[in-house]
Amino acid sequence: MAISRRRASRSSVATPATTRFIEPRYRYIQTSLFSVRSKFDIFLFVVFVFFCIRIVFMSGGYLELVEKKNQVSKKKEELAWINKDNTAVKNEIKNIKTSSSYQRKLAREHLGVIGPDEYLVLFASDLAKTPN
Repeated sequence: MAISRRRASRSSVATPATTRFIEPRYRYIQTSLFSVRSKFDIFLFVVFVFFCIRIVFMSGGYLELVEKKNQVSKKKEELAWINKDNTAVKNEIKNIKTSSSYQRKLAREHLGVIGPDEYLVLFASDLAKTPN
């Protein structure tokens, strides 16, 4: 089979009689198990694993972040409780300043004050319980 060596124009169509298949030349490169590229990949993998471990376990890592978030939530709950308690104390102070009936009630409960038309009655069993 003779193949013509003339140049085909762009408008010509190839036919099986005028074409031939050329086998490509493959380069078979034998690489070792630890080539430069694979050593670099292994190095990158080791660095990646190191930083992942660092992020999770070491100081300032993810576990410490979770612990700090828990502490913040506990402190927020404590702050809410303290604010509620402060509001109650402010209301009591306001009542002490403005309400005379509340002042009398506190004087009776805490100081043992009695009115001019009242009498104090002490029982023997109450006297035994109170220290002298």
